[in-house]
Amino acid sequence: MFLQRRNNNLSKKKLPPGEMGLPWIGETVEFYKAQRRYRLYEEFIQPRIAKYGKIFKTSLMGSPTVVVNGEEANRFFLSNEFKLVISSWTSASVQLMGKDSIMEKQGEFVGL
Repeated sequence: MFLQRRNNNLSKKKLPPGEMGLPWIGETVEFYKAQRRYRLYEEFIQPRIAKYGKIFKTSLMGSPTVVVNGEEANRFFLSNEFKLVISSWTSASVQLMGKDSIMEKQGEFVGL
């Protein structure tokens, strides 16, 4: 019990602020509602930026997600790809595009 509580506290410190929503669903319903009205930024992203800042966590389509907004934050993440973060796609996207698609490739190209 003590170790579990300690691990939870450590993981919370490493994650940005935000809400994960309901288990498995997360905030997917709110995300899709805003997207269907073509107001994703105004109704989903902007209120969370106002509440949590330019970097916040959420859960979309069953996957924990960190949203990064702003030039400096994007530059930091993109310049440190594969060092601090690894880009990934939802399992539904991988199934749709296939395991051999370019979006599933990571790391440097090694010639044959």
